[in-house]
Amino acid sequence: MRRALPILLVLLLLIPPAATAAADEEDFAIPNGRFFPQSGFAITDQGGIPFWTEFQRLGGVRQLGYPISTRYQVDGFVMQAAQRGIMQWRPEQGHAVLTNVLDDLSKAGRDPWLLSFRQTPKAVGADVSLLDADPAIKARYFAAADPAGTFGVPTSPPQDFGNVIAVRLQRAVMQHWKVDVPWASAGDVTIANAGELARDAGLIPAFALKTDVPVVEGRADKTPWSGWWWPADDGVYGAHLFDVDGPLAKYDRLAQAHQRPDVQTRAWELENVHLSGAAYPWAGHCNGWAAAAVLEPEPTAPKTIDGVTFSVADQKGLLASWHFADSAEWVFGDDQDGVNAADFHRALVQWIGGGRRAFIVNTAAGASQVFNYPAYRFRLVYGPDPVDPAKTHVRATVWFVDYNVDPNFVGVKQWPNDGGRVYEYYIVGDRTNPSGGDWEGASASGAQYSRPWRIWYPNPTVRNADRPLASPQLDYLAIKSIVGR
Repeated sequence: MRRALPILLVLLLLIPPAATAAADEEDFAIPNGRFFPQSGFAITDQGGIPFWTEFQRLGGVRQLGYPISTRYQVDGFVMQAAQRGIMQWRPEQGHAVLTNVLDDLSKAGRDPWLLSFRQTPKAVGADVSLLDADPAIKARYFAAADPAGTFGVPTSPPQDFGNVIAVRLQRAVMQHWKVDVPWASAGDVTIANAGELARDAGLIPAFALKTDVPVVEGRADKTPWSGWWWPADDGVYGAHLFDVDGPLAKYDRLAQAHQRPDVQTRAWELENVHLSGAAYPWAGHCNGWAAAAVLEPEPTAPKTIDGVTFSVADQKGLLASWHFADSAEWVFGDDQDGVNAADFHRALVQWIGGGRRAFIVNTAAGASQVFNYPAYRFRLVYGPDPVDPAKTHVRATVWFVDYNVDPNFVGVKQWPNDGGRVYEYYIVGDRTNPSGGDWEGASASGAQYSRPWRIWYPNPTVRNADRPLASPQLDYLAIKSIVGR
């Protein structure tokens, strides 16, 4: 059954990417280039100007830092700024060069600002001998493979600003620290970020500092809880619902104490859901646990009722058994192709982001195995397509809750780890309600865990119609009375 997602008011947290540069974000490939979530900008080879290729030739992130602007033009030349320098495309040379940023700042009249606010000396001329007064800065300068090509020629002698000695160069500022600071120790020589100096001084046009690549985050109000998956095969290691002293046996024991010997939920489970021989080692109640974890408060302590003690595992097991028979309020995906990328994106944005509710993802590829995990949090990083303006590339980090825990575990264990799982895809059209899309990168491989195969949300008011999955003698109100005491 495939049902459309309900229309939800989309309430998303839009965060300027440069302000959210999370440590766990990694740059990733886009057509003809690379996108850098660390700063929110991309570098590409589009339009016959191979800035991405040239960026790598000039030392990449190690030498230039992350991009901090889109492309812009100055005096007919196409430019793009990075943290430590500005690339300029020179068509007559067939390659990009690094501009003399500090010289350009002088021409723009920014020297007083540089001196007052950035401890940058005024230029007096270009001469390598200006470095002789500070051996540490001189050593740092000549440690580069191509000092003049990397930093330009020194244009000031070392100037003492009290806490730091600084030398101005055509493309950089070198700083010899006299005291410990958060980013350097006394005696260290660091390089000021020339591209950021140009940005802060207003040398880069304002439009080029705006990115259309927002980071979008969303999280469910209720975080699902971790619980055991209760395998159906007695040959599979671990606790089972039908164990002699398991959840259903204790439920039957309590029913007998209430003069109801006919309940026999354990016997029903053994007859209808029980498997042997470990032929299906993956078969179990992970969908029942997942539905319970999404819908129900977490049991956190043992409960004793009329002489029968229900451990945390027993309570979670009863909830998993009941919700094992839940139908789906909505479901997307199939055994052959899995979930369409646009449907998955829409569920993240509308269901978790707008509705602030978790949903369940079956991550197993193909028709047989089912591995369900509740998804409750996401971060989307949007990347533009250099050719098609209607297409948006998405790097989605999704956080799931795991079921591979001790049956009495209380709390949240994340799957596959605390960093979440990353999916790559593109969408077409509106970013909150795309008209289409497809998987990209590793997510397009179709391998196990590469992408979601089904996504769904449980409907506990309607029992599964295909076949009975929970004993008809299980009573939800009775389970709630056990768990809620």
